[in-house]
Amino acid sequence: MVDSNMDKLVESSLELQKISLRLVESNNNLTKKIDSLVSLFEEAARNMSTGGSEQIHALNRKINELVTQNKQLARGLVLMEEKIRKNPPSISARPIPKL
Repeated sequence: MVDSNMDKLVESSLELQKISLRLVESNNNLTKKIDSLVSLFEEAARNMSTGGSEQIHALNRKINELVTQNKQLARGLVLMEEKIRKNPPSISARPIPKL
C-alpha cells in the first residue's frame, strides 16, 4: 500500500514537472514574440521620425479614411441588426426528401 501511494506521488510529481516545463517554454515563446512586437514598434517609431512630414500626413489621411469606413460599416451593421430584430425572417421547416 505504501509503495502504491509512493508510486502515485512520484508519477504526480513527474507530471507536474512536465507541465511546469511546458509552461516555462510557453512563457519563453511568448516573451520572444513580445520582444519581436516591441522591436517592430520601435522600428516603426524610428521610421516615422525620420520620414518627411508629407509621409506622416499621408499616413494620417489613410488612417482617418479607414476610421471613417469602419464607422460607416458599423452603422450599417447596427441598422441591419435593428431591422432584423423588428421584422425577424420567417423560417419554415420543410420535410427532408426521401431517397
